[in-house]
Amino acid sequence: MSASSSSAVSHWRGNVEWRTVRLMTLPGFVGAFLGAVALSSLSAETAEPWMAGFLFSLGSERIEMAWVAALLAGGVIAAPLAAWIVRKLPPRILGSAVGSVILVTNAKTIVEAAGLAETASVVAYVAIVSISLALLARAVVTLRVQPSQ
Repeated sequence: MSASSSSAVSHWRGNVEWRTVRLMTLPGFVGAFLGAVALSSLSAETAEPWMAGFLFSLGSERIEMAWVAALLAGGVIAAPLAAWIVRKLPPRILGSAVGSVILVTNAKTIVEAAGLAETASVVAYVAIVSISLALLARAVVTLRVQPSQ
């Protein structure tokens, strides 16, 4: 909640595309409403095992408050930094950078899901990083050639 609040305050000053917010409001409302209706139609007997399993998995993780505090502090620090970066970087470069970070940080999951052998895994990691860097470089070059984008 604190990280979300910090993010909202950081982005509030001219860093929100209100047209996009208006376009997303109705679909977001409809989705939330339909989800709530669907969940409320479940009987307690049906939901009980799922909720019990979910709560058990949370409890079995033994989440330490130090980790929670560290994640909270990181979110509060990162939100103003992210708002500043969004104001400074062009959307094309920002989108490419975010996509690259998502691909690289999830490379292990992608490789494991594909069930690759060790050698193929290394090739996949190199390919993911190379493609990410190439797409980021392409975004930078395109922006230099066509500055209006």
